[in-house]
Amino acid sequence: MLQYVILVLDLCILDIESLRFSYSVIAASAIAHFISKETAMHVSGLSWTELLPCVSWMRPFVEVALENGPVFVKHYDDVPSEDCHNIQTHSACLSLLVSICLHGLVPSFVLFVVSGEVFLAFLQE
Repeated sequence: MLQYVILVLDLCILDIESLRFSYSVIAASAIAHFISKETAMHVSGLSWTELLPCVSWMRPFVEVALENGPVFVKHYDDVPSEDCHNIQTHSACLSLLVSICLHGLVPSFVLFVVSGEVFLAFLQE
């Protein structure tokens, strides 16, 4: 499940709407989706009322992550095991954002194609 949490967090922070939430709320919301809401509340110290808006907003990203499979953290032979926590694996890519847009799941993005090139634009209120 950790691999899905990583993917969802990477995808979510690409959406400008993520700025409405603190990092702790976003992280706890991802935990709520993939582990349990009780665990999310316990480890974050936040109430379900505080987490629910972010959990609801995050749902489309979770759906796309589940459709596309988990991200696996790379292991390097030349990195000592005590330093492995420093390796950052970013998995969010344009194809996943395109998938979100094609599903019509996130209203803050718009997808368009010009001369075969795919572009994403952010919508402003």
